[in-house]
Amino acid sequence: MVIKINENQYRYYVTGLNEDVFVNDVDDNKKTAHLVYNQTKFNDNGTPLRNRGNKNSQDMLKTDKMDVDNNDTYEVPLKGGIVSYNITSINGNEVMHFFKRRWDNASTTMKFKKDGEEYKLYMNDHAFLKFMVKFNKKVNNVVNWRIKEITQGNKDVIFDKVSIYPVPSSSSFNRQMANALLHTKSSICGLPVQIINPDLLKKDTINLQMDDEFIDKNKEYYNELRFQGDNYKHFGTHLDAVNNEVNRLKVYAEANIPQVVDEINTHSKFLISELYKIGLKQFKADNLNNRDFYRQFVSTLGDNKIKRLSDEYQAYCNKIEELRNLVYYDAKGKEHSLQLRSLIKWIKYTKKASVDERTTILYNIIKVSQYGGWLNFKNKCALCEWESINFQIKSIANDIRMGLKNLFQPNKDIPQEEIQKEVEKTKGGIVVIFDDNVSGGGTLSDICMGLQKLGMENIIPITFGKMGESWNVGQLNVNRPRDNKFNY
Repeated sequence: MVIKINENQYRYYVTGLNEDVFVNDVDDNKKTAHLVYNQTKFNDNGTPLRNRGNKNSQDMLKTDKMDVDNNDTYEVPLKGGIVSYNITSINGNEVMHFFKRRWDNASTTMKFKKDGEEYKLYMNDHAFLKFMVKFNKKVNNVVNWRIKEITQGNKDVIFDKVSIYPVPSSSSFNRQMANALLHTKSSICGLPVQIINPDLLKKDTINLQMDDEFIDKNKEYYNELRFQGDNYKHFGTHLDAVNNEVNRLKVYAEANIPQVVDEINTHSKFLISELYKIGLKQFKADNLNNRDFYRQFVSTLGDNKIKRLSDEYQAYCNKIEELRNLVYYDAKGKEHSLQLRSLIKWIKYTKKASVDERTTILYNIIKVSQYGGWLNFKNKCALCEWESINFQIKSIANDIRMGLKNLFQPNKDIPQEEIQKEVEKTKGGIVVIFDDNVSGGGTLSDICMGLQKLGMENIIPITFGKMGESWNVGQLNVNRPRDNKFNY
C-alpha cells in the first residue's frame, strides 16, 4: 500500500517541526499575554490549522523555515553580491521586542483591545529554550552549507574557526545571541567560536555618501518620480530624496549634537540647583505669576546672583536656539529646518509639571530684574536636562536607505592597532555577522562592506528575522522598483 502525503503533511509527520511564536492566551485580571512556540496542526485533508488560538496574527514570528532541519532561510540580497540569511519572518514589532528585551530584563507590552489596554508579554523558560535550540541548529546548518559552497571550488581551503560579529545596537540582544551561539554545546559546525568586538564599527553620518554604484545599477528607478500623481511632482525623484537625506545627515553630524547637549545641561544643572537653593516652595500657586511678589523677592537676592541667573539662562537658551536654527538645503537649493524635536528630547522621567513650574519661576525672577531686557516669550526655554536623539535609519524609507553608503565607520575611539588585532583574529575562519533583523538590507550591506574594508573575509550575515520593508513617508506611499526588486 502506498500512502501519498503533501509537503505540509511531510513537514508535520516526518519533521514534526512546523511551529510559530504567537500569543495564545490573555489574562484580563493579571494583564498578561502568554507567548507560545507551538506545533502547527492539520485537518484530515492536510490543510494546516495554523496558529490555533492566536490572539494577534498581526504580531508574531513565523518559524516555518527555522523548524526544518536544512539550510533554507528567508534570504535577502545585499550589496556586493552578499546574501543575508534570516532565520524567522517577523510580523509586527512587539514579539520581536520581547526577544530583544528579555536579556535586559525589560518588559514588553501588547495591545489587544480598542481601549488601548496594555498586556505584558511573557514566555515560559521551556518554550524559550526550545526556541533557542532550534535557532542555534538552524544557524549551524546555514554556516555548514555556506562552508561547503565556499570550499567546493577550492578543496585546499580549510576553515579553523567561526567569528561572530554582533552588530552594534542600543539593546544587548545581538551580543546576548552571539553569547548563546558561543556557548552552544555543539559549537558551530564543530569549529571553535569567538566573538569579535562589536564596537569596531560605529554609526557616523559625517562621511555619509550616495552609493553611486548602486544608484547607477538602478538608474532608471532613481530618476523616476518618488510618488504617484501630479500633486506630488514637487517632491522630485528618488535621487533627489537620497541627495536631500545626505545633505540633512551631514549637517546633523557636523553639529555634534551630543556635545551641544552636554553644554546645555551644564547650564541647566546649575540653574536648577540654584532654584532649589532659593527655595521653590515659597512660590505658591497664587504667587507663581504675581509680578509684585517677584519684585519684592528679587530685591532680597542680590545683584550678583540675579545677573548670574540671567547669564546662565541666556547661555542655556542660546544653545537650544543654536540647534533650532540648524538648516540644510535640498537638491533644488531650498532651505529646510532640521527641527528641534528630531534632535533632542527631555531626559527620561522628566515631569512636565515640575519643568513648567521652575521655568516660570526663573523666567519671572529674571524678567522683573534689570537684567531681563533680553527675555521674551519667544526665547523662553523649558528648564530641564536634555538628551540627544540617536539617528535611526529605520525611520527612512527603503529607496533612500539603499541609495546610501558609509553609514558605519571604523570607531575613532578604538586605536587602529586594536582594530587590526580583532581583524587578524578572524583570519582563516568564517565571519558570522549577526543582527536582530533585516528589512531592505541597506544597513546590513553597509556593515558588511565596512568590515570587508577592514580586511574581514568569508562573511555570512545572519539575522534573527526578516521584517517588512518601509515604503512610506507619512501617509504617502513611495514608488517601488519594478517587480519590487533592485539590481545588485
